[in-house]
This record gives sequence, C-alpha cells and structure tokens, in this order.
Amino acid sequence: MQRRHRFLPATLTMVLLSGCAGTMTPIPEPGSEAARAYSEHCQACHALPHPARLTARQWDHMLAIMQQRMRERGLPPLDESTFATIQGYLHRHARP
Repeated sequence: MQRRHRFLPATLTMVLLSGCAGTMTPIPEPGSEAARAYSEHCQACHALPHPARLTARQWDHMLAIMQQRMRERGLPPLDESTFATIQGYLHRHARP
C-alpha cells in the first residue's frame, strides 16, 4: 500500500500543472470571496485547475505541497484564514 502512494505527489503536480488546451471550464461560484481567493493566490504561479479535478483528500495533500513550494520560493505561505477559505472552497467543489 505504501508503494502505491510513492508517486502520488508527482502525479498530482503533473495534473495541476498540465497545460489546458481549448476552452477552460469556468470555476464554481466565480463571484464569491472563496473563488476570488483561490484564483488570486493559486493562479499567481500556475494555470488554475478546476476544483473537480481532485478529491477533497487530494486537495488537502496538494495544498500542503503548495504551501511548501511557496516557502521554498521565499514567498509567505497562505495565512490561516485564507488557507481555510481556499480549502473549504476546494472541498465543496472537489471530485467525489
């Protein structure tokens, strides 16, 4: 079981950072505070993945990776409130 998860971080990163050809699907709740926070903070470094790309559990893992990447690049990680807002948004619209 441990072996199966060995490539999960790399796979998730590839999914999130893969190019989006053609028309992009609009994100849910586009005018909400949560959608704006998600767009503003995540799109600053890469293309914005649709929340339904991953499950809530996968988003939790990806958020932890992104927080670490921000630190590695000398950027401040998300504050607790913004993190919770984005995490809640992703959970509400995650793949089942």
